[in-house]
Amino acid sequence: MRKSISLFITFIMIFMMVAPSMTFADYDKGLQEAILKAKELFSITEEYDVFNYSVSSNNSETEYSLSWSDSGNKLGGIRITINGDGNVTNYYKYDRNYYDYKPKLAKISKSEAREIAEKFIVKVNSKHADKIQYLENNKVQNVNEINYHLTFSRKENGVLFYNNSIRVVVNNMTGEVNNYYTDWEDTLVFPDVESIINLEEAKEIFKDQIGLKLMYKFKYEDNKMIPYLVFSRVTNNDYIDALTGEVIKIKGNFYFADETAMEFSMNSKSRQSVDISPEEKKAIENMSGILSEEEAESIAREVLKIDDSHERTWISLYNQWRNKEDYTWNMRFADTDDEAKGSISVSIDAKTGELMSFSKYVQGDDSQEVVYDKEGAYDIAESFIREMEAEKYGEVEYVTWNEPVIRPMNEEEKPSQYSFTFARKANEAYVQSDGFTVTVDTKTGNIIRYNLSWFNGELPLTDNIIPMDKVYDSLFNNVGMELKYITEYLNINEKYPYKSNPSNKIVRIVYSIKSDKPSDIDALNGDVLNYNGEVYTEETVSEYTDINDSYAKSQIEVLAQYGISLPGDKFEPTNQITQRDFLYLLAKANNYYIHVPFSEDSQFDDEFYNVLMNQGIIIDGEKSPLSAVSRQDAVKFIIRALNYDEIADIQGIFVVNFKDAEKIAPELKGYVAIAHGLNIISGYDGYFNPSSKLTREQAATIIYNFLNSNS
Repeated sequence: MRKSISLFITFIMIFMMVAPSMTFADYDKGLQEAILKAKELFSITEEYDVFNYSVSSNNSETEYSLSWSDSGNKLGGIRITINGDGNVTNYYKYDRNYYDYKPKLAKISKSEAREIAEKFIVKVNSKHADKIQYLENNKVQNVNEINYHLTFSRKENGVLFYNNSIRVVVNNMTGEVNNYYTDWEDTLVFPDVESIINLEEAKEIFKDQIGLKLMYKFKYEDNKMIPYLVFSRVTNNDYIDALTGEVIKIKGNFYFADETAMEFSMNSKSRQSVDISPEEKKAIENMSGILSEEEAESIAREVLKIDDSHERTWISLYNQWRNKEDYTWNMRFADTDDEAKGSISVSIDAKTGELMSFSKYVQGDDSQEVVYDKEGAYDIAESFIREMEAEKYGEVEYVTWNEPVIRPMNEEEKPSQYSFTFARKANEAYVQSDGFTVTVDTKTGNIIRYNLSWFNGELPLTDNIIPMDKVYDSLFNNVGMELKYITEYLNINEKYPYKSNPSNKIVRIVYSIKSDKPSDIDALNGDVLNYNGEVYTEETVSEYTDINDSYAKSQIEVLAQYGISLPGDKFEPTNQITQRDFLYLLAKANNYYIHVPFSEDSQFDDEFYNVLMNQGIIIDGEKSPLSAVSRQDAVKFIIRALNYDEIADIQGIFVVNFKDAEKIAPELKGYVAIAHGLNIISGYDGYFNPSSKLTREQAATIIYNFLNSNS
């Protein structure tokens, strides 16, 4: 075993910096124990003849990072992290073998992989093995994935703590664990559960004090943004303290005296605009009503009082993301001679000249005192909006849903800026992403950031929305609330909370809406909707009620686990399969990521067959969705999916050992020969029966063999 001098020096430096109170002998002994522990657990042989390590210590916790590889670069390597208690916190094994990522069926079942993972956890981390719960995932498997990714969440007092978990990756072909990782905090103290409020009380508190808001959201349909009405949460960080019933707000992101939120999102997707090419820009500029570059620049300078010391360094025309017929001039001004004067980015509506946004970047003066408190800064922001947009100001409401947590570095330091959000409200419903955000510098009183977003299209009326009791019935029955532990940082005096002492972190027991499903409720019928306004459906494995007597029952069920299935609860195994149905099963087997939901209408046929043609599975003139599929045509499609058709098309080189080989179409003999050689098809008493129509159970068997072939 060899240790490089450079790594040894690194170890000495780490030792001197992180733990002056500990002796070198302490670390040397700990390192030796970690090495012996790793070799005992993972049977590391002398073939791994290159060894490296490092040692780190934080808050009196020591970790030894060890890695083995071979000088011949043939075996790959192993990386292991062991803490001072002798528990493995990280394990990663990689090899130099090339993995063939063609679609394959796993040789190890998911339940077997879970058992392997649980035994592995007991072996490497017995201390935590009895405090975890497997997070069940009933989604279909990916036929292109060679690993199972299994997650076990920490469980204390019968309550899950998702912040701490153990993740294990198991190879679905070999059953070998090739990755293991845990994030676990032993110093945390968990509140007892004996005195908590019950779930029904939590639901009432949610309805009364948090609730859902009526909102317009937008979906992309027919190349335009369409508004629709939902009841939605406007923030995801409101929780109900299960001990007190108090509503608390826990921020996932921390903002400090010199930082602020810059966007009013209301849980929306990021704004998107499309850059216009020079040719497109020329055409658009020739349209009536579009401001020229010079006119847009003149407006920006006048509105924001930008003098000649700031040169326009950039300008571009963009298409607005929701108002497709509208455009925005985006430009930047900077003093190229004096960087301290900063720069200004500005957006102007290309038709109306309306100021859409600006950001000022100016080098701050640390010696300057804070003059304005939050109330004073708010007055400045409100006055600016009233002056700039008097009409729109009458349609907005000041909200604090996404207001950043302002945490100074210390008690004496005051925030250098405040950010305020004014949300648009129409027909008593908030409009997603619409409104103003304004950021005020508390030292100068200047507006340093401003953003206006406004949908110009028609918004549907809110006359026919369902009553709130039905809204909450849908939320609680279809999405649900859960009891869980979360953490919160307190008394933070550092810029980065995750580096602070663990004593700054407390654990709370809370009720919250479950996060594994969307929580948008259709305001017209109570359906749960996904991010694009469509009815949310869980991805589940298809189950059929009519396959118990089918010889292909096992194959049909295995394929369904991978989403290679047809809609409905009946498979009709002995019926003839249509070309559309067979090709859909084949396409799903060949490409897990195909994004064409199955349907029986002509629109689906057009879109789906275009996908098949792009993949080379079908060619012009072969489209016949409702026709039955012959055995030889099924083989033809299979071989094309394998990309072996160029070989199969070579005439005169293939031998077909079926008694009825002469009945096979001459141009398909190569296809049949290859499929037979790969065990994708087999004969009946030596006959292939090329023209006979394929049944649905026969189709499932062929698709199953396709995925199990050695191709």
